[in-house]
Amino acid sequence: TTAAAWIQRARQRYGDMADQFLKLYPAGSDAEANASELAAFRDELGWVQRNWARLQTKTGKSKAYLYYFTHEPPAAPGAQPGPGGFPARGSGATHGAEAPYVCENLLGNRPWTDLDRKLSDTISSYWVNFAANGDPNGKNFPKWSAFDDRKNTRMVLGDVVETGPGLTPARVEFFQSWYDKQTKR
Repeated sequence: TTAAAWIQRARQRYGDMADQFLKLYPAGSDAEANASELAAFRDELGWVQRNWARLQTKTGKSKAYLYYFTHEPPAAPGAQPGPGGFPARGSGATHGAEAPYVCENLLGNRPWTDLDRKLSDTISSYWVNFAANGDPNGKNFPKWSAFDDRKNTRMVLGDVVETGPGLTPARVEFFQSWYDKQTKR
């Protein structure tokens, strides 16, 4: 995207809250607008998942577990960003990038590394444990704590698997305020 297009979309979507949004996701240049576009998508999706986890812990019968997948899978030889808006290499993980890792399906002509295979084994083990026991934890893997909004942590599944921070309070507050405003119409 361009900085001008990002600002225009922000003004169209967020109206009188656009300036607040653009402080969190600025567009001082085209490169900054591109980074902000990816960050805003990630954060809004993270906010939705946080709300789901909050409801699950209040009304559900089981715990919730949140994660951020941050590892950028290797590109297939000759892969190019497409006109559909696929991010350029080096932009980080994209939505759904964890799917081959979850299913231990690191196939095709991508140059998978030992790190990819180890990450896939870890993630797949977490999912199998969760499916079998309602808890992703098992032997020889970093502890994945159940969701606790007061601690604002998530499991980061990336080059290093570890507990990491959730969304910043300002970003949570923005998306919550915008959502609340939309639902009161």
